[in-house]
Amino acid sequence: SYSSAESSGQGYQYGTAYQTPTEYIEATIEPAEATLGLGEKVNLTCRVKGAQQYTVTWTKYAHDTSLPNYARQQGNSILLAPTNDSPPEQMYLQCSVQVPGQQQPILAYAPVTVRGNDELIKKKKKRRS
Repeated sequence: SYSSAESSGQGYQYGTAYQTPTEYIEATIEPAEATLGLGEKVNLTCRVKGAQQYTVTWTKYAHDTSLPNYARQQGNSILLAPTNDSPPEQMYLQCSVQVPGQQQPILAYAPVTVRGNDELIKKKKKRRS
C-alpha cells in the first residue's frame, strides 16, 4: 500500500508543476514524415492541441528558412508539389504555432525527402551521348 501512495503522490506533484494551461499546448505534424517523387503531392498538417486561438507558420528548418517554391501554406497545412524541375532534397519542415499571450512559439518538425526523378535523369543522359 505504501508504494501506491507514493506513486500517486508523485503524480500530484507533477500535476501542480504545470499550473498554466498554456503548458499543455502541443503541436504535431501529420504525417510525421514524408517522401515524395517529382510530380507527386503531399499535404502536411500541423495539429494543435490545447489552444483555441493560434497562428500556424510553416518554414524550412535551415539557415535559409524560406520554403521551396513548390510549397504552399493553406491554413494549418502545407502542400508540397515538386515539379520535374524541382531539385531533389532532404529537409526538415518546421511548423511554428504562435499562441496569444505566449512568448515562445510551440514547434514541431517533420523530415521531408523529395526524390529525384531517376527516369528523367536516365533519359537526359541517353540524349547527351
